[in-house]
Amino acid sequence: KMLSGEVQDRLNRARERETIYQPRDIVIDEISHKSLVMIVGPVAVGKSYIMNRIAQLDPDFMRSPVFTTRDARPDDEPGMFRVQPHDDQSVSALLDQIEKGSVVQYAVHPTTDRLYGTLPADYPAAFNMLPVLSSVVDSLHKLPFKHTYVVGLVTTPDAWKKWLNERYPTPSDERTKRLKEAEQSLDWLLNAHDVVWALNVADKPDVTAQAIIDVVKHGKTSDT
Repeated sequence: KMLSGEVQDRLNRARERETIYQPRDIVIDEISHKSLVMIVGPVAVGKSYIMNRIAQLDPDFMRSPVFTTRDARPDDEPGMFRVQPHDDQSVSALLDQIEKGSVVQYAVHPTTDRLYGTLPADYPAAFNMLPVLSSVVDSLHKLPFKHTYVVGLVTTPDAWKKWLNERYPTPSDERTKRLKEAEQSLDWLLNAHDVVWALNVADKPDVTAQAIIDVVKHGKTSDT
């Protein structure tokens, strides 16, 4: 759907301000006593699965849903995306909230123009988990959370190959794009500081989940 020139101009201005955005004081107050746990890792490494296991093992951890104007996808997890139309009315309403500083953070996709973001209500727990691309970690780090953590989730080459082929059994543009993102994520993680590394061991998800809980919540480290 095409946006009107006026709404497109507002969206372009929002994109330019994306990296310096700061929420208003009332939003800062709501999130300043909460922590953000960013999960970074290649496609098909099990990010959603491990986050779900963490949330089931420890009630202090919950996943943060996001709003988006991209189209719904068949593999979207229930409750994780609030999909809204990419039209003048919907985008304008979201831009109103962004311009007032009412959202916690947002991003405008560099090629599709689709909006993504979160509201204070999307961070209901002491530790809130969000799967993120490495390119947005720095801007999320700047937000006034009590603590922010970056978890680099990886697995063995054999397990990753198996899981990747299960998700994308045939060559496609989507698979190629996701592999490029995977390369960028791993390259970023290898050069980043203060990353909590976690190995997603096949058939032992609760070991991985508990190790992440222990290091984030209690500062404990193990062999995982």
